[in-house]
Amino acid sequence: TMTPILDAMGVSREKLAFIIDATAAPIASFIPLSSWIGYEIGLIETEIQKIIEIEGTDELFISKSGFTVFVKSIKYRYYSIYMIMFIPVLIYLKRAFGPMLVAERKVFAYARTDGGDGAFKGMQGLLKANAPSDDTPALLMNFLFPLFFLIFFIFYELVKSGDDGTGTQSLYAKIESSDSYVALLYGTMATSLLSMLFYMIQFKKNGQLTAPTPKSFTK
Repeated sequence: TMTPILDAMGVSREKLAFIIDATAAPIASFIPLSSWIGYEIGLIETEIQKIIEIEGTDELFISKSGFTVFVKSIKYRYYSIYMIMFIPVLIYLKRAFGPMLVAERKVFAYARTDGGDGAFKGMQGLLKANAPSDDTPALLMNFLFPLFFLIFFIFYELVKSGDDGTGTQSLYAKIESSDSYVALLYGTMATSLLSMLFYMIQFKKNGQLTAPTPKSFTK
């Protein structure tokens, strides 16, 4: 979490909340590896089927693939595009407005490093509850490997579910014909199980990873 770092820099919790919300939602609306996009593609495909039933033909002026319609709609997502551009400018210029401006002025005026009045008072307890044990090494691979697993499995399932078995499809055609819901479901399940196994085989001692011994399996 970035909370302790930004608290030390004198950023109010109101501004932090705005930056996180205005960054996470637009990015999630672009990336097809999120459950929200899977849900959105499902809604698009449902409406396409309704159009086919009304028109009585599947010869439409748009693609019959929900994934393709989603990809082509990205350039029209003006809120997401402009907000992603706006946030870096807001941070660089150190600007604030509305209640966020009031909170920022209070934090600055009193040199507070606890997030200000908007800080959740139970945050420290939550941070301690989720804190790793003292001898757990901080390894970048523990963040990158699950992320790699997630991208790999979802992409694999997208290609697999869209393969018609003819061997003549292009990679994009397979993804276009894929079942995004199945890909997201199986991809996240596989990632969760493999990540659990990945963490379970890590044995630590004095803040470092170490080779397992017979005693490691009896504790």
